[in-house]
Amino acid sequence: MSNPFYRVPDSELATKATSYVKNLSAPYLYNHVMRSYAYGYIVGERTGMKYDLELYYLGSLFHDIGFTAPLVCADGPFDKLGAQEAYNYLVEHEYPSEKAKIAQLAIELHTTLEGKDHTQSEVAMVSLGAMIDATGIAIHEIDAKALRYIMDAYPDVEANCSFIELFLYQYKKTNDVKFLMIAEAAKKNRPTCSHKSHRYDSMFPTSVDITKS
Repeated sequence: MSNPFYRVPDSELATKATSYVKNLSAPYLYNHVMRSYAYGYIVGERTGMKYDLELYYLGSLFHDIGFTAPLVCADGPFDKLGAQEAYNYLVEHEYPSEKAKIAQLAIELHTTLEGKDHTQSEVAMVSLGAMIDATGIAIHEIDAKALRYIMDAYPDVEANCSFIELFLYQYKKTNDVKFLMIAEAAKKNRPTCSHKSHRYDSMFPTSVDITKS
């Protein structure tokens, strides 16, 4: 049965990149990436955004590549490391460099929801889709039937609570409060995390005012 809610590009590059990212990613991370793509697609279509489907897909597909080995342990924030890795992969596979740079920018900025560069449709859609899935913010924007279809196709397995640890690790590594804010939002809003959020309480610093970011 065809997918009634969103389209996935079937170009040779998209197919190869999907296999590449899936092989590198833990199942929970790959499922998150695919749900993020679907959510961003649905919101983008509903709001009438004009965008390049393949470019948006590639940016979304690679947006958490910085959480895979060995990048996750490398010096620097995962979003910037992953953005460079994605750019390198795309140009090595003969993707136009100007489009690869947009994908790189989308990945660098996917941990934020605002800024002048979010006027680029693909950048905004990557960020929005990722935030909807990682934090639960604005999940109500997704139709219930579409949400069920996406969750059945890419289950939100319990291991997805690992996002809290991943973002707390990024905060400790970079001292960037945005990562702490994402971890806090995931702890509060994500259904698979919120009911067991007490297990993470001791991991959050008590001396940081996240409202001052």
